[in-house]
Amino acid sequence: MMATPSATPHVAGKPFRKTLYLIAAAFVLWVMGGCITYVAPPSDANVRASLTVVLDLYSQRLGIVSQLTAIAQDKLKIGTPALAAIAKARAQVIAVPATLALANDPIAFDRFDVAQRQFTDAISALVIEVESERRLASDATVRTLQGKLAVWATRISSARNRYDEAAQIYNAALHTFPHNVAALLCAEQEKPAFSVPDRPRLRTLPHIDFQALRGGLRV
Repeated sequence: MMATPSATPHVAGKPFRKTLYLIAAAFVLWVMGGCITYVAPPSDANVRASLTVVLDLYSQRLGIVSQLTAIAQDKLKIGTPALAAIAKARAQVIAVPATLALANDPIAFDRFDVAQRQFTDAISALVIEVESERRLASDATVRTLQGKLAVWATRISSARNRYDEAAQIYNAALHTFPHNVAALLCAEQEKPAFSVPDRPRLRTLPHIDFQALRGGLRV
């Protein structure tokens, strides 16, 4: 009499597959929970702190420029290109939310950077226009605001450099264990950095070689 094939392997396979499913589900939940409670490298605090300083300085500069623009509008001719450029650049700056979220959004960060650098160029053009108008150039309040802008330009440049250094340290830490594993599972990205210096264009007098000039005048 032929023996009936045993059903044991088939029965045993179900608990095994069930165990695999449970393990897979537990792993997914662990990964999701790990991303929710993702612990960034310690240098993340430095990135946030340094970016906060940059944002505060840019906000303060915006206030200084608003004061200078209000005074200049009363003295400069209507339709002066420098005033139009300031208004346009200011609108572009305001259009980009200046928050710490910029450090996690490279596209928004780049838009913010470009807008601020264009605003810097517009400020330089306005300052040149102001200096060419005697009534403005001799105004004590205007001179004070110009001095503040010069100080803020230096502070902003230094703050941007400090942020770049903090971002570089954070990005390097992101590629070291165990942060590299967590970053891979949670799709953590590197922090963006300022690629181009934001400095006002300074006017310089043309260089005159007086030695050559005296030599050319000899007869």
